[in-house]
Amino acid sequence: MRRLFLPTLAALAGLMVAAGPAQAVYMSFESDFTTWAGSDGTSTSPVSSSTGHLPGSECGWAVTYDGATGRAAPGWLTQGDIGGTPTAASFYHKIPPGNTTARARFSTVLPKCWRERGLENVRMRVDYGMKYAFGYHSDRGSIQITYPTNNGQFNAYMRVRHHPDNVTYPHTMIQPLRNGGSHYGVDTLYLEDGDGNPRYIADEWHDWSADVVYGEYADYGTYGGQTHWAYWNVYLDGEHLLFGGENGSPVFGGRTYSFRTFTEAVSGEPYIGLGELQWAGHWDFECDYVNFTPEPASLLLLAFGGLLMRRRRV
Repeated sequence: MRRLFLPTLAALAGLMVAAGPAQAVYMSFESDFTTWAGSDGTSTSPVSSSTGHLPGSECGWAVTYDGATGRAAPGWLTQGDIGGTPTAASFYHKIPPGNTTARARFSTVLPKCWRERGLENVRMRVDYGMKYAFGYHSDRGSIQITYPTNNGQFNAYMRVRHHPDNVTYPHTMIQPLRNGGSHYGVDTLYLEDGDGNPRYIADEWHDWSADVVYGEYADYGTYGGQTHWAYWNVYLDGEHLLFGGENGSPVFGGRTYSFRTFTEAVSGEPYIGLGELQWAGHWDFECDYVNFTPEPASLLLLAFGGLLMRRRRV
């Protein structure tokens, strides 16, 4: 499944919205992995734009951290298929006898204007489709999102784990992580169905959305102290996920968010990354698409008013 943004008004050639000291042009970028070259450490896939913007020669998916070649069996990153159609980034590694742990990142940098001007007055939204294999137990993966602002960079991994044999927590578990792999004072979320029973999302395609916006300079105690904070929302098939913990489910500006994070530097330019970034002996997941766009406040109002359409393709 793949989701595209079709801005009915904004696509009228250059809608401009105030974004602090700079001007943000509405733009949307898409990656559906139908065009693919290479495998493993040489894998590449382009980024396109449904709003007609040039992503820039530096944008495009490539392996930017390779701790897998020579450690994982060949085929750890390939183009996967859905119903026989090649349209996914497929990650697989499992330790056989005599092999070892591995890690890798397949990423694209964000557009140059976002990186240079910062997005703190603009909400950044990332939509993606994922399928996690039954029994997959990620350490620091499978997607990492960085958010550049003039007050520093923000970052979050969305870790998804399945524990089918865990008697206490036989759920799919979700937890945001920081760049080093620790949590931000945000508790693990154990998925449940409407009756409170453990819920699995293994071996199924699901649509995820994450949006992030700069919030404030504040002191929230144990994690971060007096620093800049960004506020994040996470949605699974349209369901707003609310986390517990000191920085889980914060209320800011009259709105409840999934969690908040403080500034944290990442190596290199701001990017969106796929992969397992901890030395792990088992990866097994696929990504169908990654779409990313800035959403200024005025465009959010249009979206809520029904003037920004979304269409899902199967």
